[in-house]
Amino acid sequence: MIPIDTIDSQGLEWSCDGNSICVWDTIGNHFLQIFNSIGVLKQEFSISENELGIQTVAWSPLGEYIAVGGYNQKVWLLNNVTWKPIATFSLKSNITAPRVEILKETPTGSKYLNNQGAFTSEPNITEFEQSLSPATVEKSFSADLSKPELKTGISNISFNADGSLLLCFNENTPNAIWIISVKEMRILSVVQTINPLRKVVWSPVDSEVVSFVTGNSQLYMWKYPAGAYGFHSAADNLEFTQFQWNSNGSSVLLFDKNVFTVATIP
Repeated sequence: MIPIDTIDSQGLEWSCDGNSICVWDTIGNHFLQIFNSIGVLKQEFSISENELGIQTVAWSPLGEYIAVGGYNQKVWLLNNVTWKPIATFSLKSNITAPRVEILKETPTGSKYLNNQGAFTSEPNITEFEQSLSPATVEKSFSADLSKPELKTGISNISFNADGSLLLCFNENTPNAIWIISVKEMRILSVVQTINPLRKVVWSPVDSEVVSFVTGNSQLYMWKYPAGAYGFHSAADNLEFTQFQWNSNGSSVLLFDKNVFTVATIP
């Protein structure tokens, strides 16, 4: 049994190498403890700001970093030497960080997925306008604190396979993907879609590719520095809300509420 100092712990997460475990506290207390594998306390992390607490935590693949996502729309990176924050990122709609690539979807068409499940090389490709910060994420909103299920702040964070990039989703900007470069310790790219995001994951074979769907008939992908693009199903009435890659990354299973489509990736 390991004693912890949280008021009401909300979650725990083992590091990928199995050497460390972190436990974080209730929404009202911004507090996290890190232990080694036999229960010895390594470090505590807390902030004194009068804000809501920690919502999600993710370890890097080799355990050298731990990413902490807060209800206050911030992400902290802690290293495994001091177990203290080495970088803090604000993922609010007003993007003021320098050199952030902004990609904004435009409704101009897309590549098409034919009836045989293969993507064709149609000239119409979903385009994303490219610019640099400063910028503002459209369709952002403030949280309704009166509702029992609070949707605000950083609800999903995940490292890519080699730990060089960090994918973040902020409930206050439901149509935006935030990509942080761990190597450069900066916000690298923000991808804005027309519709709210429904699922966002890393590619199983390319550590620099993010794939996502938004409830329409398209499968989107992002890669730096190539940008973002979308593939469109030949059936416009489909609404993809979930998808699943196969293990070798050659095809993806796209789910509509009534049917599913198997698509091959060029």
